Amino acid sequence: MSENLELAYWALLHGIPGMGPVTFRRLLSRFGTARAAVAESDAASLGEVRGVPGIMAEAILAARARIGAVEREVDDLRQRGVALLRMSDPAYPKSLHDLTNPPPLLYIIGAVGGVGDRFVAMVGTTRPSDKGRAIAQQSAGRLAAAGVTVVSGYAHGVDAASHRGAFNAGGRSILVLPYGIREFQARPDFPPVREIAQRGAILSECPPDMEWNAAAAVARDRLIAALGQALFVVETRPKGGTMHTVRAAEQLGRPIFALQYLQPPEAARGNSILIARGATPITRLGEVENILEALGK
Repeated sequence: MSENLELAYWALLHGIPGMGPVTFRRLLSRFGTARAAVAESDAASLGEVRGVPGIMAEAILAARARIGAVEREVDDLRQRGVALLRMSDPAYPKSLHDLTNPPPLLYIIGAVGGVGDRFVAMVGTTRPSDKGRAIAQQSAGRLAAAGVTVVSGYAHGVDAASHRGAFNAGGRSILVLPYGIREFQARPDFPPVREIAQRGAILSECPPDMEWNAAAAVARDRLIAALGQALFVVETRPKGGTMHTVRAAEQLGRPIFALQYLQPPEAARGNSILIARGATPITRLGEVENILEALGK
């Protein structure tokens, strides 16, 4: 079986509506390969797999007719510079295996990095204060200048400022998307896609044409937490989406840092909550060095 065809079966199974990482792994465990789960299964054998309802079994069986189209899609993606990484591939980011539910398939433009590289996740609100936005950009620049790869989402606010700081310092950055990689478009104030790929990676666990949705955004947050060896929260509200990333980082045992204000702006009112429950405070730009020390390298 050709590599493209093998990847096509992974992509086909991965794209079945309702298919999550746990169910995908159960199917691999039951059938051995993605191809067998699609091409050699029947309703009865699929029904034996926990988490596969009848409607999903029907979708898997019906998907057999689309394998040729999916194989052509995989070929097109690879020609456009998109790598499809299965969780069993050597290039798959090892830190994602720390998750209880690592994504079975990643779509990546560029390169995440390798063993020995240092990664810091930077997150925060989409509506930071002017000071928070500036600190995010400056801190990311300092980390990047020290050889650290910055990891963040690609929302407005802290995410965008963090990537911009890393790029402006000539460093590396990983953009983790909550939608399909074909939906990605670099903003006007960012480098073009080709340059981003040369200086980091654009990464998604979503099927390539999937649009943004809230569930995918929450799922994406665990990837940011896992890819980072430490988490730096610049500004967050008490119930902001950033808290999803914080909880994932706590579960993974990642060191967590949070910007501390004497008089926090509204956008950072959740920071004191994080510090109260154990996050290390960062009170000034020079203390970004403490994050480097926490990486232990």
